[in-house]
Amino acid sequence: MRRLLFTFFFMFSGILCHGQMMPDSTVNICAYWAKGDKAVYEYKHTKEKIDSKGEKTVEHSSSETQMYEVIDSTEHSYTLKQTSSDVFDSQLILDLGIAADIVNNLESNTPLFFTTNEFGSITEYIKVEEMVEAMKSYLSTLLDNMFKDKNVRKEYAEIGMTKEKLYESLSAILCTEQAFYQSLNAYVAPLFFYHGGRYDIKDEYHYQKQFQPTGGGDVVDITEYFWVDEEESDDETVVFRTHCHIDSDEYLPMVKAYTYKLLSSTLDANELPGALAEIDDIYSKITVTYDEYSAVCIDLGTGWPIVYSYLKTVKTEGEGMDSEVNETTEITLKDLIFNE
Repeated sequence: MRRLLFTFFFMFSGILCHGQMMPDSTVNICAYWAKGDKAVYEYKHTKEKIDSKGEKTVEHSSSETQMYEVIDSTEHSYTLKQTSSDVFDSQLILDLGIAADIVNNLESNTPLFFTTNEFGSITEYIKVEEMVEAMKSYLSTLLDNMFKDKNVRKEYAEIGMTKEKLYESLSAILCTEQAFYQSLNAYVAPLFFYHGGRYDIKDEYHYQKQFQPTGGGDVVDITEYFWVDEEESDDETVVFRTHCHIDSDEYLPMVKAYTYKLLSSTLDANELPGALAEIDDIYSKITVTYDEYSAVCIDLGTGWPIVYSYLKTVKTEGEGMDSEVNETTEITLKDLIFNE
């Protein structure tokens, strides 16, 4: 997970009256919303692993319906409420056996509130502390249901893990403000990232964003590049694309440092030296690279995103460990409901 707040400072001047393609090869993105307007999206996420033989395994999939409703509007701001329904999560429902209605009830009862400026750029997430407490309650309910299974209790008992210990461990990672912001970065922030800016279709832009390696570790700043896809854009819509790459020389030490930290917290003093030496040996024989790609198509007439696509690829090579892990996200507009 990565922290949501981007360290990106807009350098675009001028009065941005409406979203449109300008005659000087620039485009600006503005919201044209009113109180009561609703945008309904279909969200899909898949994590897939490809091994050295080219065989594919779907490790995780999820989907839900997301609705964004404008619940307040002023001359200089909008307030939006985001709710989820029809939630499916393969890990919670299939792997852990938690009833689908429990997952849906938990999701639907934890709406997200945030404000934007008059152009639709996110300015603040509201009631963050309440959301963190809701996440803790969510996690507690999930574990309560999970530990009803005697086989689950037995498996965790064998490693000396009680439900209470597991909650303490997971909540320290998942139920924090940082985790809250980072989770929003996956499916909320990209939809509204470009609002309020004026972009030249001939230029490539870049900004610093905060990044955390897959699995955990320290948050670091990395550079992401983005540009307007001129060929895919027209007078009614604009398409933005992004790319971020991290070489193995930079990415592998991040993963290695996190692995060290994880082993140090779980192994005793006698086991730790051997485990660290084994990790050093493995990591010395492989390379791991990281790439992110995304594209978003925005309707210039309303400011609502039409579709958002995201691909994250982690590629490992060497020592018979060749593999590729791909995570894809698709967020597609299904319906716009205007307050007449």
